[in-house]
Amino acid sequence: MIALFLLADPLITTLQAAPPREERTCLVELNFFFSTNGEEERQRLLVDPVTDKVTPLDDNGEPIEDQSAEEENEPEDDDEDGGSVSMGSLSYEDALAILDLDVEKTGTDGTTTTFQTKSLPKGTVELSGKDLSKNAAITLSVVEDETGPYIAEYREDLVKPVRMRLVAKVNEYTRQVQFGRPDGELRPVSERMKSAVKVMGNDMAFDVALDYNYLPCPEEGAD
Repeated sequence: MIALFLLADPLITTLQAAPPREERTCLVELNFFFSTNGEEERQRLLVDPVTDKVTPLDDNGEPIEDQSAEEENEPEDDDEDGGSVSMGSLSYEDALAILDLDVEKTGTDGTTTTFQTKSLPKGTVELSGKDLSKNAAITLSVVEDETGPYIAEYREDLVKPVRMRLVAKVNEYTRQVQFGRPDGELRPVSERMKSAVKVMGNDMAFDVALDYNYLPCPEEGAD
C-alpha cells in the first residue's frame, strides 16, 4: 500500500514524465583522481561519446599518442546483469530508474526532497565484482528550481559491512554522483567513491573522484 502511494507521489510522477534528454555527441573530458592509503594519482581522458574512443591526455591537455595506453585506460562498464555500473558510467536515466524500486520519501528541506530505497535488487550496487546490494541503500536528492524538479544527487551507502572472500571485509563504502545541466541537458558533472577495506588485518582506504568537462561543440561547417 505504501509503495503504491509513493509511486503516485506527484514529484515522482513529474520526474518520470519528463521528456527524454538529448544524447551527448560532443567531446567530454574526464578528470580522475585516485588515492590509495594516501598515495595519489591523476589521469585525464578525452571521450568521444559517438565512437566511444578514449584518448589519454597529458598534464597540458595534449593527446598521448600511444595506442597501447589508450586501450589500457578505456573505462569498463560491467553491466551484464542490467544493474551494476562502473565508476563514471552512471547516467541520469540510471538514477531516474531507481524511482521504479521500493522507495520512501525521507525528508524535505526547502526545495530539496530525498527518497531512499528500502531494498535493492541483486547486482544494483557492486564493488570490485562483489555484490553489496543486500547491505546497501540508495538515496536520491531531488531539487526543484525554475526548470522543474530533477535528481541533483545519487548516493550509494553501505549500511552494514560485507565480507569479500575469506581475507577481506568492506567496512565502509559510499558513491555520490552529482547532476547538473552543463550543456542544457541533465548529465553527471562529478562523482566520488570512497571505501574502507580490511585485507588480511590491514586497513586500506580508497578514494576516487571524477569531474566531467563537457567541451563546446564545434560550429557547423567548421573543420
